[in-house]
Amino acid sequence: MAVMDEKQTQKNINERISKIITNGVPFSSDDKTFLLKIIQHHPSKTNLENVEKVFLNKSGDGLMIQYSDSSIDSISYKKCVRAMLGGKPIQNIREALRNEIYVAQILPFRKQNNMYGKGIEYHVGHGCGDLSFDAIVKQFCKENCLIEENIKLEKKRVKDYYECRGYFIHDRKLADKWKLYHKKFSNLIMQTAEENLRQKI
Repeated sequence: MAVMDEKQTQKNINERISKIITNGVPFSSDDKTFLLKIIQHHPSKTNLENVEKVFLNKSGDGLMIQYSDSSIDSISYKKCVRAMLGGKPIQNIREALRNEIYVAQILPFRKQNNMYGKGIEYHVGHGCGDLSFDAIVKQFCKENCLIEENIKLEKKRVKDYYECRGYFIHDRKLADKWKLYHKKFSNLIMQTAEENLRQKI
């Protein structure tokens, strides 16, 4: 199968990746080249030029990457495809909303649960039976008379004890309000990486 044509649609690309995952390992040479090219477009992960291998996760429904230093990480191919093709406004906004709470809430939660540095196996999600991330976002927008699609974004890199690169909310007062709101209504839990990636938009 030929290596990716940049004019392919998001649907075609996602279908090809799904087929590669369904077929399982070993990946063909063309499939490996295709996947390595796709992951270079991830909106927030860094050092992707140093990725040497891409392979299936343990449950066989997603992708993992291995860097030149032998470290391993999970990766959402859907985020890569969206970013490569320009993304949809709502998806970029959701990325920004997640990035805003990452350093302030997600990483501290990991540390409290002794899961810092275990991002390969476990991600932070929202508890079943509680408000989902999607529900919190919609409730926040409703209570603040916001149209989610109209939230202005900016692309930047934030470096604290973790480096986060991608979309953020342009209005910093709104960003602070969002972080407080999410903290009040979220019930964070640890999930396997596969469970968490399946839930994300």
